[in-house]
Amino acid sequence: MTSQEWFRGENKMNKKISLRPKDMRPLSEAPEEAPKARKYDSYNPDTYKTDEQKKEELISAMTNKLDIKAEPLPQDDAEGVDSDEWGDD
Repeated sequence: MTSQEWFRGENKMNKKISLRPKDMRPLSEAPEEAPKARKYDSYNPDTYKTDEQKKEELISAMTNKLDIKAEPLPQDDAEGVDSDEWGDD
């Protein structure tokens, strides 16, 4: 479609061409390959943690980072304002 056709509001279907070489088979028609044997088998189930173990580790790490102090917070030591100092304005 030319720019003049597009500005006039015409709607044409795009021309499509295949970029696949003639001697190439589409991937959808290719035979499935068997999985290749691994040279080294590095999977050891004892090395990996379950989701529950990961969760427990995370929770314990988070609680260890919390500083639980027995001393009061600064705002707990502050004296409050007398009730007669509160105004109705």
